[in-house]
Amino acid sequence: MSETQLITFYFTLGLSNDEILAFLKVQHNCNISLRTLKRRLKNLKLFRKKGYSPINQVATYLFKDTVRQETIRRLLKSIDPVGVEIRTRRRLRRRQYNNKGPNYLWHVDSYDKLKPFGIGINGCIDGFSRHIMWMKAGRTNNNPRVIGGYFVDTIQKIGGIPLTIRADMGTENRHIEQMQVFFRRDTGINIHRPAFLYGKSTANQKIECWWGILRKHNAEFWMNLFKKIQDDGYFNGSYLEKALIQFCFLRIIQSELNSVVLEWNSHNISSSKNSILPRGKPLIMYHIPEIYRSNDYLISVEFDDLEIAREECVFLDQECPCDKDVFELCNILLNEAAVENIPSDPYNAIDVTSTGFNFAAHKTKCIHFTRKHRQDNPPHTLNNIQLEYKSQIKYLGVIFDSKLTWAPHIKKLRTDCKRPLDIIKTVSHTRWGSNKESLLRIFDTLVQSKIDYAGFITVSRNKRLNKLVESRPTISYRRFQIKPSN
Repeated sequence: MSETQLITFYFTLGLSNDEILAFLKVQHNCNISLRTLKRRLKNLKLFRKKGYSPINQVATYLFKDTVRQETIRRLLKSIDPVGVEIRTRRRLRRRQYNNKGPNYLWHVDSYDKLKPFGIGINGCIDGFSRHIMWMKAGRTNNNPRVIGGYFVDTIQKIGGIPLTIRADMGTENRHIEQMQVFFRRDTGINIHRPAFLYGKSTANQKIECWWGILRKHNAEFWMNLFKKIQDDGYFNGSYLEKALIQFCFLRIIQSELNSVVLEWNSHNISSSKNSILPRGKPLIMYHIPEIYRSNDYLISVEFDDLEIAREECVFLDQECPCDKDVFELCNILLNEAAVENIPSDPYNAIDVTSTGFNFAAHKTKCIHFTRKHRQDNPPHTLNNIQLEYKSQIKYLGVIFDSKLTWAPHIKKLRTDCKRPLDIIKTVSHTRWGSNKESLLRIFDTLVQSKIDYAGFITVSRNKRLNKLVESRPTISYRRFQIKPSN
């Protein structure tokens, strides 16, 4: 492309003059000044500020004519007065949600804001009354058998199922779908109304709207608290640390969810300009729909059918909120710290559950890295106890010495490799042993892996130590290369 074509191309992309100059210089090795660029644009009749508005620019380009902005405004108002009025008020025209009565349509969804910390929330709301049917926090909200357990418990509590359930397209809702279809198989009630509806999350209005309310009243606090724990370096997302979060906070979160649900079900829902649903207390609207000229659409369920569905569900143990092994270990540690019960306050729970996990002075050792001779060690104390200094310390399988010569680590490495190397050398001189390829694999697994481990931090070792690292592996490697059975 020529220089003129490049300038025209970048101009049509909406780039500024400085950006065009940068592209020409970097991409095409074409150096021109800003003044030259402006002159070229003028000669090409490329202008950024022509006409009164973007619409006028299009009109000028298509018809080579200029129309005033006021003229277009009056034409639009004559052609589409309703659209102009809506845009003037700067709001969207929203659809109206309609629901005939309690248990006519339930909305089910999961809340994943606390999921990175090992806590999943699942809830269900009645579309007519906005009554919360269940709101559960657990170790997971993806297991369909667990979600099915929430559904079965609610059915047993209220004595029946809704006419229809609405949920997102996710595998966690599969059990609820099958149970709902199973319970409605022989009822013959409103057969034209489906038992279960799948759809987009954005269209699942009532429960999605309620998640915003939950965040304001409860979830935002926990999100900030867990984020602070993570930022302070006490949480890295591992399975164990998620289990510890569950042990410390899951029961508190469930208790607070119960309080939020109770408060919500008993408060007055204010009227909305765009809503045709009745206003009042969800508790009243759900249990006494006659006041609002509506009927209850609850469908009764046989006891035997409910027991069949119960066998397909998993019910989380509220007394054991995390992994069983982690739960038992945490209880042992709390008993050693003389803690009887975890408090209900989250901050007290942090203080109490952290007891027993502090550094012990008699188990803590220090090392002073320095190459100077006879350097005094700086005093360090923990809980007013003087810490002991060591000349070498083993950490993550690597032996650190105070002068970082790595000699203790290399000598330990040579000793650890001696036995597997001797075995490989012995096997390599027998005709019944493995072939060359198998021995090489054994060598890489048992010997070379140990040599390579932490190799990037021991590169500063003295060159004479390289002989200790390479002598035995080299001799053994040469010997079993010429094995008779090859």
